[in-house]
Amino acid sequence: LPGVLRALAAIEHAHPDEPHWTGLVLGVDAAARGTGVGYALIEAAMDRVRRDEVGAYLEVSEGGPAALYERFGFAPLRRLAPPGGAPAMRTMWRPVSP
Repeated sequence: LPGVLRALAAIEHAHPDEPHWTGLVLGVDAAARGTGVGYALIEAAMDRVRRDEVGAYLEVSEGGPAALYERFGFAPLRRLAPPGGAPAMRTMWRPVSP
């Protein structure tokens, strides 16, 4: 439990201070990959982010779909390796759209 709490604290500490939306876990069943389901879900979320005129932040597991998020304007920030053996991830940021 202490290791999990340290990992969660490290992840929380990485969040930007400015107002933003945070992406949560998104997964697409292997049978549906490549059909546009994930893209459609992200596009719907980005519509809300654009309406609210705030940035967006997310963490992507290493080896995950960072390139997909880059298509929506996200840029990598840093590698985050939480203590306690939690899997490493990349943080990504999408600034407020002009």
